[in-house]
Amino acid sequence: MIYHPRPLPPSRIGAAALCLALLLSVSVEHIVMARGAGCNPVRQYPLPAERLLAPLSISVRFSLAPVPREDAPTPLPALSPSPTPGPQSSSTRVVAAADSATEDPSELRHWRVQRSPSQPSLPQPAPAPGAATPPAVAPDANLKIPKGKALVINQDAQLLQVFEDGNELRALPMSSGRYPLYTPAHQGYVGHYAPTLYGYGSLADHAWYLFKAGGNIYIHGAPYKLEDGVKVYEELEFIGVKPVSHGCIRLFPADAEWLRDWNPVGVYFIVTPPNLTNRDG
Repeated sequence: MIYHPRPLPPSRIGAAALCLALLLSVSVEHIVMARGAGCNPVRQYPLPAERLLAPLSISVRFSLAPVPREDAPTPLPALSPSPTPGPQSSSTRVVAAADSATEDPSELRHWRVQRSPSQPSLPQPAPAPGAATPPAVAPDANLKIPKGKALVINQDAQLLQVFEDGNELRALPMSSGRYPLYTPAHQGYVGHYAPTLYGYGSLADHAWYLFKAGGNIYIHGAPYKLEDGVKVYEELEFIGVKPVSHGCIRLFPADAEWLRDWNPVGVYFIVTPPNLTNRDG
């Protein structure tokens, strides 16, 4: 039996010719734009002639009037809660702990002030009455100390020198920032006082804010950890000997208490330049 295909009716021939003409008139750019606007990819198998008009009309509609898309805002990273130290005991035992091998020298010098949730942030104070007037020159190791209360953080001698009216009242052994976290030269007024700081896994008592340099720079007592309610101090043997801190100025615990009674808040201070050739810290 021989199969003779039936000729298409004129209506279908006209529809197919119209579809072919429309397909040739649509540019490749329109089809790409239509796909970018959210349409499905073009199918790879032939479609019946009567179904060609529907996807074509959708593509033309999307290509001529693409819907603008706004970029979604980038969410802010979640903040990790600060660790809360355990309760402190009234008894204090001074124990020199071993050098910590887990600290990363590339970390920023950063300390968190331990405050209760209800305690407000402390503002930067104005210069204290009787504080020395800062000179109009950069900090220098040979700078003459003006009258009034003043502090000189002498990094060459590793001493915190306390002055009143140009006279040295006391020279407290200290330890400044080690390589590569040198304490930079600076001058200004001593900021707020914090009873306790937390940073780098340790606590530190009696802290005074100085300035920001890659992190917050403080004067504070030697860092310690609490073991069974007892303060175990770290690296006491280096105070007054060489720089070992992350940039802050460390003092012996007793000297930090004396400085608290002297009350350096608002007092003018000078930080002498560090010894950049010293990499023994």
